[in-house]
Amino acid sequence: MYAFIDDSGDAGMKFRQGSSTHLVMSMCLFKTEQAWLSTQRALQGLPDFMKTAGEFKHAKMKERHKEVFFKQIENEDFYVRAIIVDKTKLTSQFLASHANEMKTHFLKQLLTHTWGQVQDCKIIIDGADLQAFGMKSTDYLFEKANENKKIRVASEVLCADSKTSLGLQLADMVAGTIMAGLKKGQPMRDTDRWRQVRQRAYQPEGSWWLFRTRPGQNK
Repeated sequence: MYAFIDDSGDAGMKFRQGSSTHLVMSMCLFKTEQAWLSTQRALQGLPDFMKTAGEFKHAKMKERHKEVFFKQIENEDFYVRAIIVDKTKLTSQFLASHANEMKTHFLKQLLTHTWGQVQDCKIIIDGADLQAFGMKSTDYLFEKANENKKIRVASEVLCADSKTSLGLQLADMVAGTIMAGLKKGQPMRDTDRWRQVRQRAYQPEGSWWLFRTRPGQNK
């Protein structure tokens, strides 16, 4: 298995000063190497003019190009596992006042609440995110992912540069699409790309966790 993880939003709590109201953590999960290589080839077939500074970036991509991006991968075989946090309803004062710990906490939730769907997986996160989370290595995440001794979730937890990792760019596009749907509401949710992301998050392989609900509760 291969999994690529990225986020959208920030860990700030100053909503009147521009902090995002939500934080989204997304995992793109490939159950086989063949599935990942097929998706990688599909992404390589997209034109370079859709990229910004050499990578596909949701926040900087034109709307029509976002539709082209997801149309290109509509028949590829992967799943989405997402945690969606409404920070305006976050009750933990510790997380609310410690930005690094907030993102680390929800990244850990993504790795530990897998319900047997992620096993012996090579997990890739953005190296820049690791630094932003205040971690010097991936050892902590590897240990947490495998804390349930009955299931080995991670075979490896690695860092990569999003500029050279199409998997991380895909995770960015997925996280950004979810965030856009939260911000823009129904008009965004009527798009093909939103529907594709949402369908890939159906259980059991996928997950759509609204953090105000119990783990595993899809709505």
